[in-house]
Parts: sequence; structure tokens; C-alpha cells
Amino acid sequence: MRAAHDHVVQFYDDESYLCEAVTRFLSPGLRPGQPLVVIATPTHLDAFTQRLKVQGFDVESAILDGRVTLLDAGRTLSTFTDENMPDAARFKESIGNLFEKSRAGTDAMSVRAFEEMADLLWRENRPEAALCLEELWNELADTYSLSLCCGYAMSNFAREEDSDRFQTICSHHARVLPTERYSHLLDEDARLREITYLQHRALVLETEIQRKRAEAERVKPLEREKAASESASPPS
Repeated sequence: MRAAHDHVVQFYDDESYLCEAVTRFLSPGLRPGQPLVVIATPTHLDAFTQRLKVQGFDVESAILDGRVTLLDAGRTLSTFTDENMPDAARFKESIGNLFEKSRAGTDAMSVRAFEEMADLLWRENRPEAALCLEELWNELADTYSLSLCCGYAMSNFAREEDSDRFQTICSHHARVLPTERYSHLLDEDARLREITYLQHRALVLETEIQRKRAEAERVKPLEREKAASESASPPS
């Protein structure tokens, strides 16, 4: 039987919003003593910790008694990455052991985790490795009851060629959470307006892409004719 699993992706524009969103995700686990695992950059680890302290959580005590585990994303990634791609067996061993350790001595069956290793891979222009990592997280859910949030900077997907991979990233997650541009809109009318604006922008962009493709197809025969003419011309 597949373990209980919630795999969420949180996109963000500004890092302060990421901090807000992640601490909001982690807080429900700290209150009942659910094991928390946070795999992030050192800067983000510090920001998350400070924000949780402001909310009244005794993070140091939780770390000392093993309820909270903070890990450097880059270093953790290196424990199971082989020749630029995640190794499935090493991932399962590394992260599996981490989860077992975090649950030791508790009655909790589920682990709440945030990670941005996939985001690091994307920033390093290794999208296939990032997609592979997302698949490995989903496979790990066959063994562990897990509530997982993955953070991605929306700026990773600014190019036209990122569109299909962006949709693939979303498809690997049970829930997709938008950036602060939408999430901070509290009024339902404002949200509907924003969705409408985004739909219009998407239509304009798609129309422009199709126009450029049609123009490229129109020019190809002319370029071939020019190349053929130049190759047939006698040398001067």
C-alpha cells in the first residue's frame, strides 16, 4: 500500500515570500511535534529559523532533540548525485536514512519536509536532473508517509523553451502553489481579474510564438535557395 503522501510545489518571485510560505508550511508540524526536515541553502535555512523564532517556536530545542533537521541543500545533493544525475539507490539510502533518523524515538509516522535541491539543479542549468529528482521523491512516497514542499524560483522558467518542462514540474506535484503575485490577492474579484490578465498574456505570447514559427518556416525555402545559388556560383 502506498504511504500517505502530499507533494506540493511552491513558486516564488521574492525570497521574502518564500520565507513566509515555508514557515507557514512548517509551523503545523512544529506544534504537534511532527519530525521536520529542511534541506535548503544556508541563507534560507537561517531565514526560516529566524522567522520561526519570531513566531515563538523554540527551534534550538527542537534541533537538539531531533525533531527538526536542517541540512545544506548543496551538500545533501552531493551525497547522491553521480555524473550530474541523481542516483536512485544512493538517494533512497541517503534520504531514507535521514527520515528514519528524524522519526526515531517519536510516535510520528509522517515527516514534514521542505527541499530546494531541485531548484539548485535548475539554477545550474540541469533541468533533466531536477525532473529526475522529483520522480525520486515520488518513488520515496511508496515507503514513507511524507508531506513535502518543493520551492522553485519562477525566474527559472522565463524562457520560451522552459514551457514544457515547467508543465512537467507541475505534473510531478499533487498541488501547485502560485507566486506571491497571486497569493497576496485576498479579494476574490482581484484574483479573478489577475487570472483573466494572465490568460490574456498567455494568449498574446502564444500568438507571438506561432507568428515567429510561421515566419521561420516562410524564410527557410528562401535561405535554401540562397545557399544553393551561392554554392552553384563559380568561384571568382
